[in-house]
Amino acid sequence: MAKYIAKRLLSAAAVMVLVSLLTFIALDLIPGNAAIVALGTETSAQAVSRLTEQMGLDRPLGQRLADYYIDLLHFDLGTSSYFGQDVMLLISQRISVTFPLAFLSVLIALIAALILGSAAALRKGGIIDSVSRSLVQLASSVPSFWLSLIFLIFFSSVLGLADVGQYTAPSVSFSAWLGSIFLPVAVLAVSELGPLLRMVRSSMINALSQDWYANALIRGVSRFRAVMVYALRYALPGPLTMA
Repeated sequence: MAKYIAKRLLSAAAVMVLVSLLTFIALDLIPGNAAIVALGTETSAQAVSRLTEQMGLDRPLGQRLADYYIDLLHFDLGTSSYFGQDVMLLISQRISVTFPLAFLSVLIALIAALILGSAAALRKGGIIDSVSRSLVQLASSVPSFWLSLIFLIFFSSVLGLADVGQYTAPSVSFSAWLGSIFLPVAVLAVSELGPLLRMVRSSMINALSQDWYANALIRGVSRFRAVMVYALRYALPGPLTMA
């Protein structure tokens, strides 16, 4: 397991390096100037030239790329051209809210996908399978902004179960914190449920069609144990990677 985790982390790091490299080069090739974007099109040529020099955009691509990776290794993400502040500072100010939203939504979507996907695979063509496939289509096609409005109206205005428009830190009140993030977590989980549910269902169907699953049942292993211990373990890598 340690080797597997290390291998996955190394492959993730390689993907991040490749994506950052392609993004850096693509942004350099796109016509335009980041200094003009920061200052606006009505600014003077002298101001654009001065900011271009300050941002290092007048230096060769190779030198800028080397400086970029050196800064990344020192966790220096530069200054935001939109906010005019240090990027790491902006991230640190927002991560305490953003990370719980992302983590809880993916966790809830993954748990729901494992339950519904496994049940759908076990009863392929049945009611649960039909319902799960309908959920996949619904979750994949409904826009998040529209679903957010529906949730706001239903859970807040109609039922009065959620506080809207304010965020409470968990250090102040854990119950109030849960109430403040309930709606955004639910909306994000619904939007993430579709692809995860589809992946779990297809992976479980593949696992249940393997010879070792039939052999386990023939040898007296209970169906529940064969599914939960062996088939689910076989089907987990795909959904976990997607999550």
